[in-house]
Amino acid sequence: MKKLLSAAFCALCLLLTGCAGVAPPENVDASLDPDGAVQVSWSASEGAETFRIYRKTDQTPDYKYVCDVSEPLYVDREVESGVTYRYKVERMAQNRVSEGAESPEVAVPAAPTIRSVTVSEQNQVTVEWEGGANGACRVYGRAGGDWRLLGETDAGRFTFQNSSGCTSLAVSCAWGESTESAKSEPVPVLCQPTITSVTQMDPYTVVLMLKTDDSACRYEVLRADTADGPYTVIGTTSEPVYYDETAQGGASYCYAVRAVTDVSTGALSAPAAIGTNAKNVFGVPVFMYHEFVTQKDLDSGVAFDEYAIWASEFERDLAWLRDNGYTTITTRQLVDYLNGKGTMPEKPVLLTIDDGKLGVYKHAYPLLKKYGMTASLSLIGTRIDLATQDPQGRADNPAPYCTWEEIREMALSGAVEMISHTYSLHVFHHDGRQGADCAANETMESFLPSAQKDYAKITGVIRDVTGTEPVAMAYPYSKRSEMADSAWLKSGYRLLLAGDSDSARRTRINYFVQDAGVNLKSAVVRRITRMRGTPIASYMEEALGAEA
Repeated sequence: MKKLLSAAFCALCLLLTGCAGVAPPENVDASLDPDGAVQVSWSASEGAETFRIYRKTDQTPDYKYVCDVSEPLYVDREVESGVTYRYKVERMAQNRVSEGAESPEVAVPAAPTIRSVTVSEQNQVTVEWEGGANGACRVYGRAGGDWRLLGETDAGRFTFQNSSGCTSLAVSCAWGESTESAKSEPVPVLCQPTITSVTQMDPYTVVLMLKTDDSACRYEVLRADTADGPYTVIGTTSEPVYYDETAQGGASYCYAVRAVTDVSTGALSAPAAIGTNAKNVFGVPVFMYHEFVTQKDLDSGVAFDEYAIWASEFERDLAWLRDNGYTTITTRQLVDYLNGKGTMPEKPVLLTIDDGKLGVYKHAYPLLKKYGMTASLSLIGTRIDLATQDPQGRADNPAPYCTWEEIREMALSGAVEMISHTYSLHVFHHDGRQGADCAANETMESFLPSAQKDYAKITGVIRDVTGTEPVAMAYPYSKRSEMADSAWLKSGYRLLLAGDSDSARRTRINYFVQDAGVNLKSAVVRRITRMRGTPIASYMEEALGAEA
């Protein structure tokens, strides 16, 4: 009895699973057809009713049911470029299903990857790429409209004369007369830039101004001793201006530029020598003051720190500037002029005062009004807040600060321009940073939010008090770096006041090229620190003599 039940159970299992007497399909194959589909075929089987099709890919490794067919052929028209497919076919007959038979893998060609696009001086474009179906690829170009077929090759490299002005290229794989993969990511054909001006700005710096195409991420600058070359790359710029700070004074260099991205290289510009359409160069000496005191201040308990000078010394400085034909300007005037607005006096000078101590209001402010001159006062926001909120604390402080009401009065008079010394970053060590400089090895992603937050706070406060936002920031402790410069300019400042160091500029007087605008180089200004006992005339004569 048990044997009969066991046999009946096995027969039922065979009937349900369909594994008895049904052979799997033979010679299952898969290949790409000229229409861009995958064709799956196998040998015909006598007595077969239907075939069941399954599919998997290199991205979905488990087989999934697709459909049933009655002929030994299945055409998969829903394949994608860059995906590898495999199929399994089961034979169904008399309510029974065979084991599955697998096809070989078939890879649908991926879009090629363009590795380089190079433009020659003769406007010949060469594009090179990786990938392709049996090496056959089609090259397309466009100039603002639809893609146009430029040619077909199996060489992985294609050169053409760009007479139609193609601005971007793409490549696809071809495996039939009308079938191809998706196109590669487009790559720009970069335009040839033009050097519009080459100006010797100072004994150490040559300034190039460029007419460029915005599609390029950056421009390579090359230099040679003569127009015939050879040319050597000396740097890159993402702005339409470049400062060659490695120029030897008196040399007769020639320059050329070309647009570049990580993939594309444009044609080299025509060479331009120093003096080509040279622009006007003007110099602005910038001085840094801190505090102004009198004997009466000292008698009342005010400290005489190392950067303080006598109020009488400041008056003698102003008188000397007046008698020698100098005109004081503000940071806003300088920024406007660099951007093509307003005028610049024949002998400009910029007087800056750091911190915002009370001596500015008591002594410097009246003297500026007396002589009809201006100064730019960089404020530490938290110190002005504290002096405003705690009058008694200010009275007892040996280094008292101005209040916001005093700041307002000076700003509205026009004698004192208010700029930033940061709101709360005037701290020598914090979070691995010094003042408003970034920490060693810090990333832009880490530093920029802090800069933007402080910029928003101090500019908002100054705007609320004076009605005008500051355009400049003075670095606390004169600590700065190129990455910090970039972050503060991204935050919104247009001018950055550094200290008396060659790291800012190699000349002590700041030279500018008219029409070059405000950029990462022109925005950083060197300042001469006015120390007690050394009149401004001495600094000026020393600076002018060194750069004559």
